[in-house]
Amino acid sequence: MRRFAGLALAALAPAAAALGLALAAAVPASAQSRCVEAKLKAAGGYFGAQAGCRSKSFAKGTDVDPLCLAKAQDKLQKGFEKALRKGDCPNPDERVQAADVVDDAVPDVVEILDPPPPVCCATGSAVCFLTADEDDCTIGIGGVAGAPGTVCDAAIGSCVPAGTESYGPCCTDVPLPSESAAECVVGLGIEGPCSSAAGTLSEGTCHSARRCVAPGDEARSRCTGAKLKAAGLYAVARAKCQAKAQRKGEPVDVLCLGKAQSKLQSAFENAERRGDCEALGEHDDVRNQADSDLALLFSILEAPASICCDTALACLWLTDAATCTGIGGVVGAAGSACSGTGDCAPPPAVDGNCCEGLSPGSLPDVCASSIQDEVACNAGGGTFVPDAVCLPAQVCIE
Repeated sequence: MRRFAGLALAALAPAAAALGLALAAAVPASAQSRCVEAKLKAAGGYFGAQAGCRSKSFAKGTDVDPLCLAKAQDKLQKGFEKALRKGDCPNPDERVQAADVVDDAVPDVVEILDPPPPVCCATGSAVCFLTADEDDCTIGIGGVAGAPGTVCDAAIGSCVPAGTESYGPCCTDVPLPSESAAECVVGLGIEGPCSSAAGTLSEGTCHSARRCVAPGDEARSRCTGAKLKAAGLYAVARAKCQAKAQRKGEPVDVLCLGKAQSKLQSAFENAERRGDCEALGEHDDVRNQADSDLALLFSILEAPASICCDTALACLWLTDAATCTGIGGVVGAAGSACSGTGDCAPPPAVDGNCCEGLSPGSLPDVCASSIQDEVACNAGGGTFVPDAVCLPAQVCIE
């Protein structure tokens, strides 16, 4: 493996000016490519399919179906294979790294839609409810917060381990003397106070969304499933907007983006009418998270044409052969990728040490593979990412 010592970074300085100019031109821009168009659609479809698989698990209250995930991966692979056959791909196959980005992105959205379970609070008078945090319980009403993982037992009005709770009279829509008033209360003798407070009495226990649910229903959330499906469809729509711009060689149509955002908002509003949401009002957070993850995905797939440059120090992505040879490098074979071994090799590239945002001399923000260690990477102004691949978009993807 080639090594990239901190002091050796200065070896790139003689060609830094020329290399800096070349890389300055490597800003992603709209350029017609049927291959990139197809990759964008395939990657967006993969995001939607992954979200769809998880959507079903929330709606049914079951584990994610591994066959559903496998079908999504198979469809992504076929989509990229079809894209590569179009013959105008500026860079090697980034399918593995694109999949990695989506595989991390979907859980980001799930985390927003399925927040950590609330705190169980026992009031000391055989009444129990769920609240957002421990302070609401202990400071808000002077209650006792249950241990992590405990839930309300409707029969005794106390906190018990999840899965051992009993069902009984459960009251919703009852304000409590707490800053984030709970909507769901269970416990002994709750029927009278519930009626006098104009609450709604039912047989069940408190769900994590602080509402009453009947036995067997608490694991399901059709609302969360619908929201997650909508987030996946939003990603599909955004990718199609991006692909359409790629096909035309134009900026992304703001009307296309607006339609995608409008559909996402409407879908969230419809989902919340189902009444079994894990949380409420996360539309903006989900859209912002999806946009952030999609921006990274698009930058990878739309990176300008680059060549792999094999130097005595590491492998880099550069915009032309002259810049590579000018720093004493060897241009990699056509279609080769910058591998974690520090060489230009046939794709897919293997993981290895990667340094992102490297700026030796006046060289601006490039990534390189085969950095010796974090100290050497940081000495060159970069961010060390172990077990990652350096891509033409000048990012390290784990």
